[in-house]
Amino acid sequence: MVRLRRASLACPSLLLAATVSLVGACDSPTGPSDADRRPIVYFVLQDGWELFRVNPGGGTPTPLNLPMSETLFPAVSPDGSRLAFVVESTPGGVYVGGPDGSGAHLVYPNRTDRITWSPDGTRLAVGFDGEIIVIPLDGGAPYSITEGVDLFATYPSWSSTGRIAFFARALSSGTDIYTMAADGSDVRLLVSGDGAEARDPAWSRDGSHLAFALGQFGASFIYTVRADGSDRRRVSPQPPPGVSWTDLGPAWSPSGEWIAHQREHDPTCTGTSCTRRWDVFVVRRDGRDERNLTAGTAWGGVRPSW
Repeated sequence: MVRLRRASLACPSLLLAATVSLVGACDSPTGPSDADRRPIVYFVLQDGWELFRVNPGGGTPTPLNLPMSETLFPAVSPDGSRLAFVVESTPGGVYVGGPDGSGAHLVYPNRTDRITWSPDGTRLAVGFDGEIIVIPLDGGAPYSITEGVDLFATYPSWSSTGRIAFFARALSSGTDIYTMAADGSDVRLLVSGDGAEARDPAWSRDGSHLAFALGQFGASFIYTVRADGSDRRRVSPQPPPGVSWTDLGPAWSPSGEWIAHQREHDPTCTGTSCTRRWDVFVVRRDGRDERNLTAGTAWGGVRPSW
């Protein structure tokens, strides 16, 4: 059993006002700046899982047109020059290619969920069967960094400071978010779900803040905290009365001023019948200027990477 150290959680969460403006997926003065113009990559269910990308300022999403099928969980490298993703069709596994997926080659034979890049771009970390596995991209053998950690660890995120965040099932109920050193030592509890689901951690590019999802189905929202667990702030707006949504999978923009995420929601209801869909949203880190980038598409999208 690894001895855990609890990070500071002294600051309460801050609810943002309910009147955050929701605008369509269009270019506007309130959109991301030039520093954040590189495409957001995500996946959709369209004759199987398929990777798409979209301009964060708006526009028509386009498919990556990869030669393999059933492609999921994209991860853009820190410098934007490469893309890692999961392939579920045979032969499945983790692949790495150019920024549009071109020239992708297999680097790990197991199907995973979250992929995260090391700060220097030489390694990947993935969650597989309750372990965090590091994959050297120079051809070295993959290895586990959580063999001595008595937690079912998944969904890693690698900070530019070297620490890796992940979430795991709590001893009672719900999930909590932990961090550890890149070698699996010094495991610390960063965010307690307190019986709810604290999940999907994502470090900002400078490693100063962590975004994550907290809540339960129908009432899950995006929050941020500092690297020590303090100053918890809510990013997702409050849904209108009678409306519920589930926000998951945050991803920071290169500048750290914006956060992309997925939302499962019911945008169209007639009487007691609602049309549930998944969409990719972007929002400023303070909760302003939220917009739906996939509102005009047939299916929407999930699990963005920026």
